[in-house]
Order: sequence, then structure tokens, then C-alpha cells
Amino acid sequence: MKKVILIFTLVSALLTAGCQQPFSDSRTLSGSEPPPVQVETDSGQHDAELGTYCWSHGKGSGMCVDAAGAIDSMAGQPPIQAAPGETVRLLMDYEPKPTNLTLRQTTSDRQETEVTLDGWEFKTPDAPGLYYYDFSAWWMDEDEEDVSNGDAHYSFLIQVQ
Repeated sequence: MKKVILIFTLVSALLTAGCQQPFSDSRTLSGSEPPPVQVETDSGQHDAELGTYCWSHGKGSGMCVDAAGAIDSMAGQPPIQAAPGETVRLLMDYEPKPTNLTLRQTTSDRQETEVTLDGWEFKTPDAPGLYYYDFSAWWMDEDEEDVSNGDAHYSFLIQVQ
């Protein structure tokens, strides 16, 4: 009887191991955290602040970090100076590039709108003022629908004069 149980256990273990998919390269992101993002305006390049993120860095391991949104995280930080209607470029020196990008703008009185990105660029508002931005990037899995291998949210502050 012990022999039958041992054989059954071994066969079950082999079948279970054979049915598992290996960890694919499409699910591996290099580095222990998301890459930095720079905000480029006519006044130069400026670092965006990394906020909340979840990052899968191989062999089934990863990390999630929670942080404050743009208004709270940028409190007391000097704003990036820009002109009305100026083109702003977001720069990320990392491969693979994220598959999904979004940008949200919040005014000082907490009015929030989604900003249309043209690739990695957008235009500043025509109205002068202080604008907080939340830039979000997702690295979606190539094989599994609705599975993210990583996401990162960045904050920056622009003063339109």
C-alpha cells in the first residue's frame, strides 16, 4: 500500500510540474524599481518624482510601493517653468517601453482632467497657473490579457506663465 501511495504521489508531482508554464522573459523587467522619467521643456530637463509602483523583476518576485499623489508629493518643490501652449516631452531611457501611458493634470483648486498624450508629448495649458501632473505607465504582459508586469506613477509640477 505504501508503494502505491508513493508512486501516486510521484506521478501527481510530475504531472503538476509538467503542466506549469515556465516564467517567460516577457514577464521580466530589469532593475529593482521602475526607470526614472525626465520632463523636458524649453527650460531644460527635470526629474519627475517616482511615486506609487508595482515592479516584477524576475523569477516570480516583485515589489509594490505606495506613495502620495502629485499635490502632496510635490508640496514645497520648485515648479518647472513653461510658457502657455509649450510642448513638453516625457523621456524614459528604458527597454521595453511601457505599453500603456496616461497623464492627469490637477489644478491648485483640485480640478482634475485627463491630458491627451501625443506619443510621449503634450502641450501645457494656455491659462497661466500652477499644474500638478500624474504620469502613469504600465508594462502589460504580452501573453496574458489584463496582466501587468509593472506599473509606475510619476509626479511633476509645472508653472505656466
